[in-house]
Amino acid sequence: MKDEKQAKQALANLNGRNMYNTHTGGCNNLNLQISRNKTIEVKVNNSKSWDYTNPLLPIQMDSRVPAGPFEMHQNKNHIDHSLLTMHGMNMATAASGHPNGYNNSSHYAPQSQHAPQHQRLHHLIPSIPGPNQSSYNQAAAAAAAAAAVAAQSVSGFSPASTVVQISNFPDQIANPDAIFTLFGVYGDILKVKIMYNRRDNALMQFKTYEQALNSVTKMDKVKLFDKVISVAFSKFPEIQLPMKNDGGLAKDYSTSPLHRFKKPGSKNFFNIYPPNVTLHLSNISQMTTQDQINELFSKYGKIINFKWISKENNKMALIELGCLEESVLALIALHNYQLNGSYLRVNFAKEYRNN
Repeated sequence: MKDEKQAKQALANLNGRNMYNTHTGGCNNLNLQISRNKTIEVKVNNSKSWDYTNPLLPIQMDSRVPAGPFEMHQNKNHIDHSLLTMHGMNMATAASGHPNGYNNSSHYAPQSQHAPQHQRLHHLIPSIPGPNQSSYNQAAAAAAAAAAVAAQSVSGFSPASTVVQISNFPDQIANPDAIFTLFGVYGDILKVKIMYNRRDNALMQFKTYEQALNSVTKMDKVKLFDKVISVAFSKFPEIQLPMKNDGGLAKDYSTSPLHRFKKPGSKNFFNIYPPNVTLHLSNISQMTTQDQINELFSKYGKIINFKWISKENNKMALIELGCLEESVLALIALHNYQLNGSYLRVNFAKEYRNN
């Protein structure tokens, strides 16, 4: 709690109360007491712990909880998640000492999972006490709001979120353009914002939930330059870019011509692979030779293998570098690089070995 007074208020109103029914008896009664611990240290935000004062903590998804709107409608745990929300609000109402528990059922009408987060939470939060009511109840209203956020955040992010948080990324990619190019392999990024006080943490906003999910599943726990990158959904519904100059830490890419998934039905949707040492090159000029490509990519690492995979007039190739770091740096530097009048398209490919 914020201070000792609020902790005592919660203790007085909730100790001995039933967890699932605030105004009748039951067997699930809370037993509360003031802890001897002066503070709680939270190292990661997940379904077991959450620091509401530090949004920059890594977010750990719980595989037992539905990950998005498509899985929610198919997974029986969706019912339990909804009940968790209701129960959390029930206890928050109890903290306020409200005599009727759920005083207005309209506040708890089911909401569309695709509605903006602020709209969904609005229907989960009981009426805020007026100025003539005690600060006691006002504190309880704040607890109710926190309970709603906690219930919505128990899986690590709000349903259908398009904002992804990356943390612990290396200095070699610690700029918006590098992040945009690397993570743009998995979806069209609209905004990138590197945290001012923690330069190895950033937020990315994708065009769709599915594209954001691609980046989480393909990039989380990837090791680059001896650092294991953490990629997870953020609890923020969108990224707010700063109004003033922040030293180039934030950038809007919503109108970028470099988005890879602009064309509906593009083959890019079916050729998405995790980072590896093999790169797929396309949009290669007919005049370009293997020696020219090798010379270009050798600036970023050792060339292990090369193979043409041209189809009619569509000239493509596979190139394997010495390690993952080299392939990542080459992709960031050479995607959209102009070579003999054509702009290279560089993606991760299936790993290739020339036996």
